[in-house]
Amino acid sequence: MTDLERAFITRWRQLSNGAPDPQHEYRFAAHFVGMGNGIRARLESANLKDWRFDFAWSDKKVAVECEGGTYGKPVHCHNCGAAVMRQTKGGSLALVYGAAGRHGRGAGYRGDVEKYNAASIRLGWRIIRVTTDMLRDDPYGVVSLVLLALSTTP
Repeated sequence: MTDLERAFITRWRQLSNGAPDPQHEYRFAAHFVGMGNGIRARLESANLKDWRFDFAWSDKKVAVECEGGTYGKPVHCHNCGAAVMRQTKGGSLALVYGAAGRHGRGAGYRGDVEKYNAASIRLGWRIIRVTTDMLRDDPYGVVSLVLLALSTTP
């Protein structure tokens, strides 16, 4: 479990007023085609992959995806370790940031988009995407949004 996933489940348990815990790493596509022998062939036949949600309430078809690595880290010099700076148009200095985590790079981002599209359009799931700063800055808002999704039907 990632740090962001641990933070989400902690906030969920603190703020959800006793609502049921979600399933962690729920294999939604595999459950759709049926678990057991031959699952790979059934997934391929359905044009699905063995995708997982970070958290899911499968009976309500509500999922939470914790989008860690949305911001890159500052780039440091390989020789001296100093943070690399660049000059802005206004003349001030700003840190140079590297690529974001897997979710923010080409193939990883595309894979996430394919997963979200298949889950929401083809399989009827409602997906709430949560970033580190969303959970840090407004944990009540995040938990309230999930509770709202759980209390309504699409």
